[in-house]
Amino acid sequence: MRTFLRLAMFFLCVACQAPSAGRLLLVGGGLDDDTRSVHELLLQAHGDAPHVVVATAATGPQDDEATDKTEALRSWRPGVEVEVVRRETPTEAGVAALQRATAVFFTGGDQKRITARYRDGGASSPERDALFGVVARGGLVGGGSA
Repeated sequence: MRTFLRLAMFFLCVACQAPSAGRLLLVGGGLDDDTRSVHELLLQAHGDAPHVVVATAATGPQDDEATDKTEALRSWRPGVEVEVVRRETPTEAGVAALQRATAVFFTGGDQKRITARYRDGGASSPERDALFGVVARGGLVGGGSA
């Protein structure tokens, strides 16, 4: 529970520090593939050309989760551009993906892995700054809990 609260505070700090029309989407528990309202929010960012980044930093079986979330998003909007950023994705590639993103969805798992990558020790990082950029551009940052 403490880890989830830290993660929620991280996302709230992103929203508070970035003046924008961006949004946060905190999903409790797992996200089912048929949860229309959540998928619609991820896909309506920037209208006709959404670019969703699925971040699997917290997830154990990253490939399974990446495939599952990509297929779920494409079932709601065929042809949507989905990019996956894994724990082992190099920083430069992760930043580039986040700079293209209209929405970012963190898959569930161990949220300590998210804070270790994106806000290690509370310090700024290129990926953390890129997340701020998504919100500043009016995008959506969300995630599911463990």
